[in-house]
Amino acid sequence: MFVARAFVALFTAMRMNKSSTFATSSSTPEMVTGWSADGGYGGTNIVSNQLKIADAGTGKTVTAACAFTTNVQFNSHYMGIYKNGTLIGTEQVLVPIPSTSGTLNFSLGSQLVAANDVFDMRCRVIGGGTMTVQAAGTFLKVE
Repeated sequence: MFVARAFVALFTAMRMNKSSTFATSSSTPEMVTGWSADGGYGGTNIVSNQLKIADAGTGKTVTAACAFTTNVQFNSHYMGIYKNGTLIGTEQVLVPIPSTSGTLNFSLGSQLVAANDVFDMRCRVIGGGTMTVQAAGTFLKVE
């Protein structure tokens, strides 16, 4: 008797949360530092402020949010998600008017990921001023 068995590879979903504030006044993308593993995602591995993927998978979704404050209302504030050092999707931009705070959101599905791929968040501000990424409300997730 022959018994066929299917092997299903499990993908480990990962999420890192911002653990402290991060300020930049750079006009070029700067890697956001100061992350901690989300306790609800047991396999999360953070290496050098990057989310390091454990398992290969197809059709994965990358989601992020970047809550920030600024000392300048009318300038453009950007957030991009990078995979292995390359921007994926498009940078998100927000010009906070009339506020001095905002949240940039990112979601990109159907991603092919390999073991040891790394994802990170980078921010920049155009036109002067400082963008301060807040711990509350800022995260990066691959699932």
